[in-house]
Amino acid sequence: MIPDKELNIWNFTKNSIYSLYEERAANYRPEMDCHAQAADIYQPHFDQRDRILDAGGGSGYFYWSLKTRGLLGDYYLLDQTEDFVDMGRRHLKLSEDRFILKSIQETPGRYEVTFCLNALFCLPDYRQGLESLLLATEKIIVLRTALAERTLIRYEKDDYLDPAGSDLKSYFNIWSMDEIGGFMSSYGFEVSTVVDRRTNDEPEVSAGKIFPWRWLIGLKK
Repeated sequence: MIPDKELNIWNFTKNSIYSLYEERAANYRPEMDCHAQAADIYQPHFDQRDRILDAGGGSGYFYWSLKTRGLLGDYYLLDQTEDFVDMGRRHLKLSEDRFILKSIQETPGRYEVTFCLNALFCLPDYRQGLESLLLATEKIIVLRTALAERTLIRYEKDDYLDPAGSDLKSYFNIWSMDEIGGFMSSYGFEVSTVVDRRTNDEPEVSAGKIFPWRWLIGLKK
């Protein structure tokens, strides 16, 4: 199921995170810990010919983590929130074809490398979105999301939304690590785990929700 753009909660975060996303896209903010770790995970696999997809990448600020480390191949930003993609256009100064205004479930094209950082928990079910990413990935996929022993579906209000969206609910799901790993394996990936450096795999509270952030790395067999 493709998400209804009218119900996209990120369109109702102008008072909370828009300025932050703009400043990150402009490289005015410190690097996020998870972006540093994602770049370090990718480094041994880097090839300058790589097409790199930043799926659900917001305003594209992960670009700077790759660039400062000399890990930029052909970078593509995919996100369903038009305002965020426009921020990327303004600050990353890449050609128009590098900006893809689509949801994760609609991932187009083929890429050697796919990053999906802190986005998969937003989906009502991971299968369609993750399948789309796996089918688009030819070498390595780097995934960070909320993972635990069992899946927990959380469809809840976000207390940080602007007044116009205050009645909206969204998904803050925690997925089963073993189930996600098995799903990735079924699409021909050798899957490994990495301890989250920021949290040491301990639950973290973010925007009033508990997230057990963890990593899964898939190498195409």
